[in-house]
Amino acid sequence: MHCFRSRKDILKEATTHISFEFESETATIGINIDHPVNQVFSSKTLSVGDSQKGMAESEYILEGTYSTAAQEHLYLETQIIVAHFDEETQALFIEGSMQAPFNVRDALLRSFKNRVKEIVVAPHLSGGAFGGREDFTTQIALQASLLAIKSGKKIKLKLDRSYDLPHSTKRHPSITKVKTGIKNNKINSLEVDFLLDGGAYETISSIVLSRAMLHPGSFTSPNILVTGKAVQTNTPPNGAFRGFGAPQIFFAVESHLDHCIRQLVLNEIDFRKNNLLTSESASLSSQKMGGYGVNLVFEEAIDFCSYENLKLKVKEFNESNRKKKMGLGIASVFHGTGYTGFQDIDTPISVVLRKSVDGGVTIESSVVDFGQGSHTVLSQIVATTLNIPLDRVSVKNINTQITPSSGATVASRTTTVLGTLVEKAASKLLASMGSKEESSVVESYHREEPFDYETMQGHAYENYASATTVSLLEVDLVTYSVKVLDVYMALDVGRIVNRSSAEGQVQGGVLQGIGFALCEEMKISDTGYLNESLSQYAFPSSQETPNIHIKFIEDDTAKPKGLGEIPICGMAPSIANALEDALGVRYCSLPITPEKIEQALR
Repeated sequence: MHCFRSRKDILKEATTHISFEFESETATIGINIDHPVNQVFSSKTLSVGDSQKGMAESEYILEGTYSTAAQEHLYLETQIIVAHFDEETQALFIEGSMQAPFNVRDALLRSFKNRVKEIVVAPHLSGGAFGGREDFTTQIALQASLLAIKSGKKIKLKLDRSYDLPHSTKRHPSITKVKTGIKNNKINSLEVDFLLDGGAYETISSIVLSRAMLHPGSFTSPNILVTGKAVQTNTPPNGAFRGFGAPQIFFAVESHLDHCIRQLVLNEIDFRKNNLLTSESASLSSQKMGGYGVNLVFEEAIDFCSYENLKLKVKEFNESNRKKKMGLGIASVFHGTGYTGFQDIDTPISVVLRKSVDGGVTIESSVVDFGQGSHTVLSQIVATTLNIPLDRVSVKNINTQITPSSGATVASRTTTVLGTLVEKAASKLLASMGSKEESSVVESYHREEPFDYETMQGHAYENYASATTVSLLEVDLVTYSVKVLDVYMALDVGRIVNRSSAEGQVQGGVLQGIGFALCEEMKISDTGYLNESLSQYAFPSSQETPNIHIKFIEDDTAKPKGLGEIPICGMAPSIANALEDALGVRYCSLPITPEKIEQALR
């Protein structure tokens, strides 16, 4: 229930006069992969070969179960929407923080189709998003719009942190069962059973499930079976979050394969080289991976971090220290750029470039900048293509009435998809740059490659980025605290447009990944979240920031690939793998807190 008043003191007084009558029922809190009793939002199966036969033919079979927790986005600016309804024109005006202005507009049109003639949405620059302003913002916009229509006043609906944190969507908690069959030092069979906690309402859980299932680890096998479900629980809904399901499933599969290597005493470097995806490998949707291949990126990372020297450093440290132990962990990941296939098929997108009489160029699109630097990157592409100074390029403020729809600012798609469009548009505009007349170019994109959402087969993504993360950490055996000392990351993300922005994406992903692995968890009971404030929610600070070493495997002729999400995907498994290296214990549940470490060691 929501109450609204013009002043906080009146609002508090009003709430004291409200009473409820309700019947208490047993709440479903959390998920159980062995005894699922929840309503299923979405269920999918993907397979290659015959996993049962592959298991039967394997020399060794190892199984494990892994879980991850709900993670808060922690964007700097909380959710805010301003709504104004013009009674005379029957027009509704919306501004605020969001990632998908046209999605917000379309939702409002469906909701108020008999009351409103026109809806205009104008997002402003926002302080962070990470997926938290993708679908949840629509709810805030609906509430503010209804109040504006009913009251006839301009409504500003701003969630303070104490309300935003317990009510906004979170990263989906997950449970994953992994079973591997090893034969002749090869993965002969891989079975992954993946379960997502969608919360009370589906939101976009089925789409998160689809992406996760198309990223079941970076290893090849002739026999793969991936089953997945997104189910309902009686908790606040979960939604989009950086990585979109991939960090959860990569944690499980990459952790499990590393554990297999240790249990079977295999050569970790050779095993990974022989089993990692190559550029010629096919994804589970039958799409060629392309690029350098996860295997070559792995080799670059091993050379870049001087892996053998690091191993020696760990060995010498552990031999001379009783109260602290070091560990070294590796994880290789990939990530598809853009929407999962079917979305761009039904959603043509456009950008417009306008040249003024003085030679300045304006970019018009619905790309929202919330700190990731997308406006700078798009402007750089235009300036470079037209060979003009960067300050001669500007970005028009977004307004759904006058700017074209370019899709949502999500899925690491901006530089790849929209960057390609503005580059093409700028190339066409080049011929008119010497003219004193105004001119404009419209460039549109419509994905034509087939993708069947029911079978999950076809061209799932624009391209695939890949990365290998090497984490060096230290564990205090008195406090059981973990300090990540160094993170080395080699990445194939195509052409780098803005190095500073690209490095910032990696650095942010590393720190957010450390939080996901070691401390962040929205704890919940049948009465609600138990840590509803930042004073109760543990997250990494600047003091927990490790030394971050980045190597981009650059190709100036290549198309840019998605960079926003892949840095976080390998952090949790590399940390879990490093902890087993340090302590000889496999930690299968995130976050790996000091309490869990102490319990396992005792």
